[in-house]
Amino acid sequence: MSDKPETGLGMLDIVRELAKLNPTAATVILCGVGVAAAAAFVGTLGTNQEAAISSALYVLAVGFTLLFLTKLVANQLFVAVASWFALALLVCWCGTFVAFKVGRERSDILRCVVFFWQSCGSTADAAAAAAVPVRTMATVPALPASSPPGVIPAAYRVTMKFNGAIDRERQIIPFLRGLKDQGWNIAAADARGDRTPAAQGINEVRYLGEAERNAAQVLAQVVQKANISGQEITTRATPGLAPTTLEIWIARP
Repeated sequence: MSDKPETGLGMLDIVRELAKLNPTAATVILCGVGVAAAAAFVGTLGTNQEAAISSALYVLAVGFTLLFLTKLVANQLFVAVASWFALALLVCWCGTFVAFKVGRERSDILRCVVFFWQSCGSTADAAAAAAVPVRTMATVPALPASSPPGVIPAAYRVTMKFNGAIDRERQIIPFLRGLKDQGWNIAAADARGDRTPAAQGINEVRYLGEAERNAAQVLAQVVQKANISGQEITTRATPGLAPTTLEIWIARP
C-alpha cells in the first residue's frame, strides 16, 4: 500500500479531459476564462473594464461566426443551395440590367436594382439632374395680389413630393427655401422634398377640406408660376391628410 497521498485532478487536467470528451465545449470555456482573465488584467492597469469586455466579446462573436460559417461551408448541401441561389441572383440582375438599358423609360425601381450598391435616392437624383437642361435656380414668385382673405402661410405645413426630370439641388431645395422665406411652414425634415414614383404624372396641391381650400389655391398659383414641372397645377381635396397640411405633388416627364 502506497504512502503517497492521493491528489485530485487539477484545473488543467479537467480542461484536458473535457477537451477529449467535448472539444467545442472546452473551447468555449477557455474563451470565457480568457475573457475573465483579460478583464482582470485590464483592471490592474486602470483601464475601463466595460470597454475591454465589450471588445473581447466582439472578438468572441467574430470567432463564433467564423466557426459557424466554416461548418456551413463544409456542408455540401448548403454549398450547393448557396451556389444555385447566387447564380439565380446573377441571372436576375443581368435580366434587369438589359431591361433597364433597352427600355425607353428607365424607371427609378429598375435603376435602384441595377445600381444596388448605391443609395436609391442618390441614384435617382443623379439621373434626373443629368436629364434636366442647365437652368438657373428655381425661384418663388410673390404671393398673388388677389389672395383670398384669411390665408396665413405660416398656419400651413407644406410638403413636396416629386418625380421625373426634376433636379433636387437646383430646383426643389431652392423652391422650398423660397416658400419658407414667404412664411409657409416648411419643416426641416421636408426641406429637400421627397422623390417618389408615386408622383409620376401628378401635378397638384392636395388639401384636407374646405378650411384648407383657399390656401391650397394660393399655393397652387405659386407653384404654377415657378413652372418647375412645366405642367398645369390643380388642387384636390384628399381625405386622410392632416388638418392645415398642404402637399405639393409635381412631376416632369
